[in-house]
Amino acid sequence: MKKIIFIFALILVPHITSASVYISEIMYDLDGTDSGREWIEVHNDTSENIDLSIYFLYENNVAHRVEGSESLVSGGYAVIADSVEKFLEDFPSFSGEIFDSSFGLNNSGEELVLLDSNKEEVNKVTYSPDLGAKGTGNSLQYYEGVFIPGNPTPGKINITEAENETIDETVDNSDTKYTDTESAHSGQNGLSDYIPATKSKTGLGRDRIVPINTPVEFEVFLSGEEKGRHFWNFGDGKKGLGGIVKHTYKHEGEFNVVLNSFFKGYKNTSRVRVFVEEPSLEVSQGPAGVEIKNVGDSEINIGGFHIKMNNNEEVVLKDTIISKGHIFYIDSDVEVESFSLLYPDGEEYYSNLHYKAEKFCTKVEQYGQECNVQKIIEIFDRM
Repeated sequence: MKKIIFIFALILVPHITSASVYISEIMYDLDGTDSGREWIEVHNDTSENIDLSIYFLYENNVAHRVEGSESLVSGGYAVIADSVEKFLEDFPSFSGEIFDSSFGLNNSGEELVLLDSNKEEVNKVTYSPDLGAKGTGNSLQYYEGVFIPGNPTPGKINITEAENETIDETVDNSDTKYTDTESAHSGQNGLSDYIPATKSKTGLGRDRIVPINTPVEFEVFLSGEEKGRHFWNFGDGKKGLGGIVKHTYKHEGEFNVVLNSFFKGYKNTSRVRVFVEEPSLEVSQGPAGVEIKNVGDSEINIGGFHIKMNNNEEVVLKDTIISKGHIFYIDSDVEVESFSLLYPDGEEYYSNLHYKAEKFCTKVEQYGQECNVQKIIEIFDRM
């Protein structure tokens, strides 16, 4: 329920991802020779069994047929291997569904498309070494909208957190060279005289107070210049990816925004709180303008809100902050006949037409007559 108080300075006279089969794991650059050892995993997220033998894997401008005799059961996983024999040599204990095809995955990355029997696109993904798993023994595994590197899980549920990948660093310290590996899970493990490279630190700034239905921008603050991959959890079941992201909260509450940043050989985690509130605004309308008073318990930023006055619309400037108990004035050179205030996403916060229509219908219904508020609004709007 919106906390809105309406005050008028004059008397107004009425005049919403469907289930599918998708590529869930990619083994594209193995340690040693790749020939015949590359594979992908697919997951049947539908409620029916799927005959994969009528599917195609489109890769490198070629539609490769998928061959096998077993159906992929609902909720099941299956491996499509370049060579079944070599796959079973690498994974001798594998006992799941396996299909054969003929392809060669590009170690520099490419687009993979799963096609049905009519060669219609079912699922499309793009991978690259920037995501990880290049020559490390790891595979790329799909989790919550992104691919992350981890120990291969063919035919099984994927990992839920990216693994730090073992890397070799060569550091020039005078005339002597040292090599070392780092891990965010187990800490640094190196020579006693090894000088580690400077690590970038991440930050998200201060806690925020924001209105509902208003896009909030989050940005990663880095202490260094090292590039990383940034995964966001907005605290309301939604996620994001990238150095700068935007998110809109639809409900009031306190949300913990968590950022996991993966760099070469280590991981950083940052967190910030976001307090989301419904605005408590008191609207007072007169012949020469409108006053919007903040009667809430904290300051509010109405930057990005839309104001419609006498059929003219404008957007409130970014970072227009109304302190607690203070007023934002909207002056007009002509009489204000209609006024409405919209959230940045277009959701209506306040409309004097809606208020007038409700008052009108209340009076009409006192005489036992039916009254449709929306239709009355349309009538008022045409006057």
